[in-house]
Amino acid sequence: MNFLACLAVLINTFFIIEGNIVIPPSKTSGTEIGLIFVQGAEIPAQNYQKFAIQLQSKFNGKLWIVLTEFPLNTPEPLLVNSVMSSAYDALRKSGFQFDQKTPFFFGAHSLGGIIIQDYLLKNVAQLPFQFSGLVLEGSFITRSNLNKIPPSFPAILTLGGELDGLARLTRMAESFYHNNQDSSLKESITLVVDGMNHFQFIGDGERTPTIVKNDIQPEISDEQARDSITSIINSYMNIRIDRPSQKDITLVNQFIKSTSQLVGPLVDGLDLEGFYHFNTPCSQSKQPNCTQGSQWSQFAQEYMVGLASADINVFNTLRTLVSIPEYFPTISNCSKVSTCILNISTYTQNIYSALDGLDNGLFPIAASEARSKLVSRQAGMEAYFHKKFDFNKTDSESICSQINQEAVNWALKVAPVNTLKRYLDKGKQLVIADDPGSEKTGLQWVYTPLKFEETKNSNNRTIVIVSSPNLRTPSDYAIKSFAGVHYCKLLSPARAVEWIYIDSVKP
Repeated sequence: MNFLACLAVLINTFFIIEGNIVIPPSKTSGTEIGLIFVQGAEIPAQNYQKFAIQLQSKFNGKLWIVLTEFPLNTPEPLLVNSVMSSAYDALRKSGFQFDQKTPFFFGAHSLGGIIIQDYLLKNVAQLPFQFSGLVLEGSFITRSNLNKIPPSFPAILTLGGELDGLARLTRMAESFYHNNQDSSLKESITLVVDGMNHFQFIGDGERTPTIVKNDIQPEISDEQARDSITSIINSYMNIRIDRPSQKDITLVNQFIKSTSQLVGPLVDGLDLEGFYHFNTPCSQSKQPNCTQGSQWSQFAQEYMVGLASADINVFNTLRTLVSIPEYFPTISNCSKVSTCILNISTYTQNIYSALDGLDNGLFPIAASEARSKLVSRQAGMEAYFHKKFDFNKTDSESICSQINQEAVNWALKVAPVNTLKRYLDKGKQLVIADDPGSEKTGLQWVYTPLKFEETKNSNNRTIVIVSSPNLRTPSDYAIKSFAGVHYCKLLSPARAVEWIYIDSVKP
């Protein structure tokens, strides 16, 4: 603990009122503001005291902090109204006589962030002070609340840790994508601290069983993590109350830049996938910003046909593949070989984990597989060259696995240097296996998943073998709608890069 934090411990008198821990300001002059902080699940409020004291030492003014404590140390939506009311009363009893003009911030960690955002969305108009900002630590605005935030709601600071195993970096990348990175720093922003994990937002006390089971080993100390987040929050608060220094602006801009570099490959991978939580597929929405198709499936079709990209025009649609009527890929023949451009229509369905709907940050968010109905290489070559090709020579069973290897190659290419080193040094390596053979029917192909099987290699290194079921039929297949198809279960490039960042080093 640094000198200022030690001094604050000596000066401050802690008040425990109705279960809330009130920490009066460590300074006696300057702007007077308040911060109400909500604990994470199973974490005692007192474990956040070091964080609170250090934040006070950095704020150039009178910062009142109350650490709320829910029964059984678990934030509960049925109790949040009464806990917040008791927090307001506790501050007044401790000597903070705030009014409607007093700037107030809310902060929360993990599950607390989910509870407090719901509370604020319901009660923002009735708050007894000037609501100036919300800080979410190892938490995020949920998808269900994203479109409920009114224009008058103050800018939100979302803080993540690169190695947070409970609020994944990919979920922070999704938050980063939806935030407006405005140069005025007045808009909501998502920032990530390199090398930090979930527990380090607390940094004190015992780790909960959930944290022990899921969190990733950090690469910075608890003190470094606490210094980073308190510095960011202090600068954010100064910006929000219109008194930022150049140091505040520089610090936030530095973290915006480093966060962009860190989550950029994740955002790019999700964009290539046609991530449903960026924009809804056009087949499910008529909104102008819907996503028509998957860029990665377009690449897969180009790879499948084996022609130069200038000779092929692929149109992909994201939709449910088991449907009535059923959709099949189509191809247009070329009238002149010298000027030929093949037009191919394909279909893809991204499959997400059954747990994706929980939106709690604990599970992978990238598609577990991309079911892609593609035109076979044989059909493409015949349409382009106007002659017959041998299906058994053009369409080997390994083409789908070759495309999946391209997804891994892309992820390895775009991953930051430190991320890649971590993966290569101690991560579970993704290994693409030959396809296990062609399925007999379309339904068998649909319901046979892309497989991830953990094993050991000859060096006793943990590897994960990925194998893709496929369905392929020659151009002269008896059933016309199934003729000339090569269906692949694709590994999303977003899932490959998410694996390299997170799953390869998770416990």
